[in-house]
Amino acid sequence: MIDTLNISIKSHRHLTVESLKSINKLPEAVGQYTRLSDDSISIVLRPSFRHKNTTSNLSEAVELVKFIENNLNANAKLLRFDIAYDTSDTLKDNKNIFNLFLGCLNYIRNPNRGNVGNFKMGLSNKNFKISNSKYETTIYDSLPKIKRNAASRIENRIKKVSSFPIEKAIIDNTVKYIAELNSITKAIPYFEKYQVALLTKDWNENKRELGYCIDKFINNIDFSGLILTRNILSELLPKIGYTGKTESFIKNYRRRSPQGLNFISKNDLNKLITQLKKNAKSIY
Repeated sequence: MIDTLNISIKSHRHLTVESLKSINKLPEAVGQYTRLSDDSISIVLRPSFRHKNTTSNLSEAVELVKFIENNLNANAKLLRFDIAYDTSDTLKDNKNIFNLFLGCLNYIRNPNRGNVGNFKMGLSNKNFKISNSKYETTIYDSLPKIKRNAASRIENRIKKVSSFPIEKAIIDNTVKYIAELNSITKAIPYFEKYQVALLTKDWNENKRELGYCIDKFINNIDFSGLILTRNILSELLPKIGYTGKTESFIKNYRRRSPQGLNFISKNDLNKLITQLKKNAKSIY
């Protein structure tokens, strides 16, 4: 569903914050104002202001924009909008699946498909993010949000909207996001390859400090949520000097740390993607 819209409005008359606030009920829907020129202003809108929900659908968003255009005798242009999905899953307990999702999505969006670019794992329990010039996807803790009945939110921001009019722009860019979601699981092997290379580099740079102890290294990166899949561990172990079988290592490791090595499967990721696609499609 839609969280916020950022639009620019251009009018034949001088626009002021006061002229916007004078429109009945509009102050409840308008967030940040930015002056662009004497006859143009940028505003952030919350189309869901009329009801308790924190997100809205396409018709509500378009209705609000048209309401502003009619009352100000102005033309509106969509600059960006946010697609938000709220979930009861906490960041703390779902760090691995959220990291895998963002890593694969970042690979898809990276023009150089040879790697996943500048993605850095979310190591905190507050905010995970990937970003480029066109898109920004953030997964953050929603528990502090008083009016939001969710533990966390996955928010996809389309920062550069090219289509027009606004209704078409929202639909076209939402369809593009759904297409990205459909490609997520295909990116898993590429992300795994990148992650193994990154962790191998980390081992080579720190093995002396760790006393060449493989168990200690695995414990550190597992605690940080960096071993996201079984394949990552299986490919990593021989590269850092382990000569035994992967299953034996997992068994021995879990004997010491029963909650460790919480692998994410393709099926796990598909369940999340199914919910995200359902949420995005409900926009229109």
